[in-house]
Amino acid sequence: MRLVLDPAALAELREAAKFYEESRKGLGHDFLENVEAAFESIMRHPTLWRRLNGRFRRCLVHRFPYGIIYAIENDTIYIAAVMHLSASRATGSAAGTSRDSPVQRAPERCALSD
Repeated sequence: MRLVLDPAALAELREAAKFYEESRKGLGHDFLENVEAAFESIMRHPTLWRRLNGRFRRCLVHRFPYGIIYAIENDTIYIAAVMHLSASRATGSAAGTSRDSPVQRAPERCALSD
């Protein structure tokens, strides 16, 4: 299995890591380590997490209020969003996307090539 991040998901991930690091030194690093552990879990057991809508699933990030929204296509895991799960922060991101429905902005069929 290989993992592909949508550019908006990467922007969300960077924004969240920066926010946590500015909040407390080292917390951004802890956040990234937990997201990486979630990515590894998804790659080991891609069908373990609950389906959200159609082909999308959500894996929760340990210790942080974030979910990873992803889809499985052949031998590729497509990360559509790294999404904050709090209603108070679900209004948007620096990437200019709506966080309350990351599935809507993910393409129906995505090109999963590099």
